Amino acid sequence: MAPPLLVVEHLTIRFHARPFIGSPTRAEPSAPPFEAVRDVGFWLRPGDSLALIGERGAGKTTIALAVAGLLSPNAQTSGVIRFRDAIISDIPAPRRAALRGAEIALVQAENAGVLTPTLTIGTHLLEAPMHHHQLTRQAARNQAVDLLARFGVAAPTTILRRYPHQIAPHDLRAILIAMAMLSRPAALILDTPVIRSDRDEIILQEIRTWQESTGAALLCFTDSPNIAQSLANRAMTLYAGMIVESCGMNDFIQAPQHPYSQALLSRISFDGFETPPGRIGSIGSASIGCPYLPHCPLAEERCRFDLPPLRPLPGKSWPLRAKACHHENTALTENQRNTATQHKRQNIN
Repeated sequence: MAPPLLVVEHLTIRFHARPFIGSPTRAEPSAPPFEAVRDVGFWLRPGDSLALIGERGAGKTTIALAVAGLLSPNAQTSGVIRFRDAIISDIPAPRRAALRGAEIALVQAENAGVLTPTLTIGTHLLEAPMHHHQLTRQAARNQAVDLLARFGVAAPTTILRRYPHQIAPHDLRAILIAMAMLSRPAALILDTPVIRSDRDEIILQEIRTWQESTGAALLCFTDSPNIAQSLANRAMTLYAGMIVESCGMNDFIQAPQHPYSQALLSRISFDGFETPPGRIGSIGSASIGCPYLPHCPLAEERCRFDLPPLRPLPGKSWPLRAKACHHENTALTENQRNTATQHKRQNIN
């Protein structure tokens, strides 16, 4: 078995000022330190595919940026992120930038600001194949046109001559994903892979086919169990910056063990992250107990004062089957489902 390509161990991320929700690189200037990610760990071997699933504010983008070495200066991290034999934080900035171009590709959650507005789409798409893989301009161009066509982008040859501001959002998303794939990375990181367009299924299938044919490691961050199932073999549920369940994708879809995983799959998605601008569902305010406590139909007194660790299920091993919940049996009764649904309606109203 091949050794892990990417290893994340005990990753905790604090910001000296609290970030605006959905933007780990912007922060309120006078807010106290904020813990956005706590004790997150996972690994990927070549050919592995893992989805971290959670709602807006769960910490997905923060973790993705940390793995790529792109966190803002106001972030304080502990733990280890290792790619091959190198610790990401120990790599000098110029070499880290080269690593991102050649071996790690990140497709960020937001389209805006990723591409240089004065360069054509063709210039962006052809740079990595020509620079890192010594393809001729014509060969790189042919690859780019072919991939965009497979993504369902109309008139891809014409698209190459356009500038970012001339591209529709759904086409721009396809272009950013194509840019990452054309660099032929050893690890592809997708933060919110698609944006709910009519071509999503085509793009997701192309990503999966590419990943299986190249043997690249795939790390996906999404709020959609359906997207996760399309791309990954393993799943981790992320809530308030912590992993609350780890399992194979089939187990996640068919028999989720954590109440929050069950809520995601049943779409009983409580309002834990629908918080006012400038706030994220907080770990810190519930650090002595389970952060899912206010929304959990199984909550009891010990959940208020005892933070459940992520531990293997009986007879299983980490990370194949684990959850962070005090309850051994987390299957909801009909009465608990009704209570959970009523709770959701009250929160919405």
